[in-house]
Amino acid sequence: YGLSMFQEDWAGNGQDVREARLKNGYSRKVSDKQWNSWNNQRISGQHDTSYQYDGGATSEYLWVRAGGNTQSTIGTGKTFNINQPSQPEMGNLDF
Repeated sequence: YGLSMFQEDWAGNGQDVREARLKNGYSRKVSDKQWNSWNNQRISGQHDTSYQYDGGATSEYLWVRAGGNTQSTIGTGKTFNINQPSQPEMGNLDF
């Protein structure tokens, strides 16, 4: 699956709404220490829209929501872009 996140419904009934906001996401290759910005992300579900999931973005973060009375506005999935630097704005990290 590569680099991804998921929302899990531990009860398995979809009754409760679960929501998350994602920002400042990066990965880094160990081999060359290059950063990869997660500024372009696809939000999709593993099931059809009857499983009540949705997602979107502002200029600063992505959001995902599932369960309860959530209505999908993204169909089977959609790609979103957020504004963030190509690498984190922080001091040096040594591996």
